[in-house]
Amino acid sequence: RPPHSLMCFYTLAAELDRPCAVDGSADLVDGETGETAFEMLREIAALVDPQCLAMDPIAVFEKMAEPGSRIACAPLIYGYVPYAVAGFRPHRLAFADMPVVGG
Repeated sequence: RPPHSLMCFYTLAAELDRPCAVDGSADLVDGETGETAFEMLREIAALVDPQCLAMDPIAVFEKMAEPGSRIACAPLIYGYVPYAVAGFRPHRLAFADMPVVGG
């Protein structure tokens, strides 16, 4: 969901060592990097429950923290500390670094 999907694109471009230009001095990103980042997003989106595509990060965390949730992983998402605190929701969430390209 915008703007979160755009931030995922920015993150992946940076992970590819080609961060997006944000000062207007150049194109946002070169074509090859943009195509690669978009393809990575497409591959990730194909693995995501379609309902998640309309959610913001907090809505995803709320679903993940429910008893019996089928959402097990959110590879590109902001971390919100309260969800990692025992007792905040029925199930405490754990956070880690995002997967790396080629790692």
